[in-house]
Amino acid sequence: MKNIPNYMTVCRLFMIVAFVLLFFYVHPLAALAVYILAGITDVLDGYLARRHGWITPLGKVLDPAADKLMQGTVLVCFAIAAYMPIWLVIPFFAKEIAQGILGLLMFRRRRVITVSRWYGKAAITVFFSVVIITTFLQVLWSDYTAVRIISIVLWSLTLLVMLAAFVAYLALYIRIAAELKKQRKGNVRVTCDE
Repeated sequence: MKNIPNYMTVCRLFMIVAFVLLFFYVHPLAALAVYILAGITDVLDGYLARRHGWITPLGKVLDPAADKLMQGTVLVCFAIAAYMPIWLVIPFFAKEIAQGILGLLMFRRRRVITVSRWYGKAAITVFFSVVIITTFLQVLWSDYTAVRIISIVLWSLTLLVMLAAFVAYLALYIRIAAELKKQRKGNVRVTCDE
C-alpha cells in the first residue's frame, strides 16, 4: 500500500509518452486529456502520500522528476507545433537546469535535500496548467490570433512567476549554506510538505 503513490507516478511517466503520440499522431486535444489525467494523478498521489504517511525517499525524487518531464515535453511539443515561440521555451529549461544543478550541489556538499515549496507548486500547478489549457484552445479555432496573443501573455506571466520561484529557491539555498557553515556536522536534512 505504501508504494501506491509511487506506482501512480510511474504511470505518469508512461503518460508522457502517450501525450507525445496523441499530440502528433492523433489530435492535440486528445493529448490535453492525457495531460489533465496526469495532473489529477499528481494531486491524488501527493494527497495519498501525505494523508497515509506513504511518503518515501523514492517518491520525493520521482514525483517532481515526473512533473518536470511532463512540463518539458509539453513545452517542446508546443514549440514544434508553433503554438508558442521558442524564445519562451528556452528560459523555462534554463531555470530548471540551474535549479537542478543547485540542488545537486547542495546535496553533494552538505547532504541536504530540498523539496518543493508552496511557491514552486503554485507556479507549476496554477499558472502552468492554466496557460497550457489556454494554449490548447488554439486548436479549436482556425483564426486564433486573439487566443495566440492571450496565450503568449499568459506564458510570459508564467515565466515571471517561475523566475520569482527560482529566486526564492536560490535564497533558500544561500540561507541553508550559511547555516551549515556554522555547524561542524554536515548531515542535515531539510524537508517540507509538497
